[in-house]
Amino acid sequence: MKIHELQIRVIAVLVLLNVAIGATLGEVNASTAEAPNDCIVYAYVHDGFNHWSLLNDNSSVVGTHLTVRTDCDGEFEVWINGQARMGGEYLVSVPITTSTTFIELKSAEWNVTFSDLTVFPSGDFTTGLNQQYEIPDPITLSVSDLANGKAWTVFLSALILWFIVTVLGWKLVNFYIDRYHCSEVM
Repeated sequence: MKIHELQIRVIAVLVLLNVAIGATLGEVNASTAEAPNDCIVYAYVHDGFNHWSLLNDNSSVVGTHLTVRTDCDGEFEVWINGQARMGGEYLVSVPITTSTTFIELKSAEWNVTFSDLTVFPSGDFTTGLNQQYEIPDPITLSVSDLANGKAWTVFLSALILWFIVTVLGWKLVNFYIDRYHCSEVM
């Protein structure tokens, strides 16, 4: 066994041990940290442009409409940046702002927090592109340009260039095949 293979195996074993020890010590995702085992709690953000972002600690989400879903019994509250916003059972929808950095879901039986959030307002990315990357002097053709012959000059130049490249390319390919390959005639 080579030294590099041994090093890779040792590193793989150390990584697996680290993951196993971390899982046994109770390091789990904050989105399910204090939820009971028999129910599910999750939250996502929607922006109205067919983009949904699942909440997690230290994440960036796109949208300003928070939805919290759970199948746990009982009421829960939604706290945004330390302020109570809304309460309900099973499903809650709350508008949020781009200044939202901390969301906490509280119940008598469980508590779920999402911290270090970055909220972007919209997933319509073309609006930013249209504003930032406009072509300063676009090339346009009008009917008068066609009448003046500018478009015909471009079209005929492209046609001549295609013809020259095709004919020369065909001749070069045939020359190479005739010179370096033999063909069998029956």
